[in-house]
Amino acid sequence: MKISTYNINGARASNKLGIVEWINQSDIDIFCVQEIRANKEICEEIFQSCDYYKYINPAIRPGYAGTMVLSKLKPNKCEFGMNDDDTEGRTITLYFDDFVLVNSYIPNGSSRLDFKLQFVEKLIQYVGKLSKLKPVILCADMNTAQTELDLTNPKQCAKVSGFLDIERELQKTIFQYDMVDALREKHRDDLLITWRSYKSRQIGGDYGWKFRFDYIYCSKSISEFLKSAEVLDLEYSDHLPIVIEWRDNNEN
Repeated sequence: MKISTYNINGARASNKLGIVEWINQSDIDIFCVQEIRANKEICEEIFQSCDYYKYINPAIRPGYAGTMVLSKLKPNKCEFGMNDDDTEGRTITLYFDDFVLVNSYIPNGSSRLDFKLQFVEKLIQYVGKLSKLKPVILCADMNTAQTELDLTNPKQCAKVSGFLDIERELQKTIFQYDMVDALREKHRDDLLITWRSYKSRQIGGDYGWKFRFDYIYCSKSISEFLKSAEVLDLEYSDHLPIVIEWRDNNEN
């Protein structure tokens, strides 16, 4: 099974760049998408050719935030939000036979740091409760780089939201629920990047600000079945997708 997490920075914008064709040509089983920035009707129209079950949680505010999951596997149940009034469309939970999948888009902390911290704390507690039921897979744009191997300018960013100590320490508390960072499990000492500033994308190479804001966390009980974990170098967004593959229980 393959699962991807991808902040597409707008369903309409990414569609113009060809993301639908890429999805249709891929062999990915579940896409967790953040920042759709469109209502349900627009997303259904854009992704109508994609042969997936579609679960869309748009924000009430037009052109803002929102999440979506495209799944070839039909879940037993779908829930929006975290038992709350999710007016910004930030979280979707799908319940399958063998695991629970959570897709979440964490707020940017540049102007709403307190709100971001409250959201992350609630999300981690939510994942902790779910993990008592079944193994959990959390796909999220965390809007925080966890370690110095998750961005290009750690010293310059130490006082900037996205790499503040308070954000990083809070994000680390997810590990108390026996969760692992799936991408880091396969790339222990590598610099990992999933977001690039506009200038860095224009100039290329090693220039500019680059962060890993995107994560797939999974329960330790299923981490032993991780087959591969990669960041794909695509141009459908300012973010890059992560693709995780799990091997079958009977596969060596």
